[in-house]
Amino acid sequence: MTHRVGNVIATPFRNITIQIQGRDTTGPGDAKPLPPATGASAVLDNELIHVDRLVLGPGQSTGAHAHARSHLLVAVHGGDLQIEPDGQVAARLAMQPGDFDWHTGPYRHSITNVGASPFEAIEVVWK
Repeated sequence: MTHRVGNVIATPFRNITIQIQGRDTTGPGDAKPLPPATGASAVLDNELIHVDRLVLGPGQSTGAHAHARSHLLVAVHGGDLQIEPDGQVAARLAMQPGDFDWHTGPYRHSITNVGASPFEAIEVVWK
């Protein structure tokens, strides 16, 4: 596919392209399912991927949740986060718009907005 994108107004335009090249071949793991992430709302679901929009205000957390297969978190509006992977040490992550965080295979974690402004991202989970 060939296409052209342009900005016809004075405010910045950001475009993030994610190319889905196929199914995830990693196993789904045997972790018991957790509730969906707090702050997440589904925006796309098809045979290859599931996409959530994630919005966290300052101090808000997704709570513990799991992804059965590989997933990609892409910042739409940046922020300062604390990522707490299951069984690992928590890490701070400063994300700018367009920054991403990739994990191969099953993954359990929580995300907390430790910054002073809202954080927004999309989370793509392969099936």
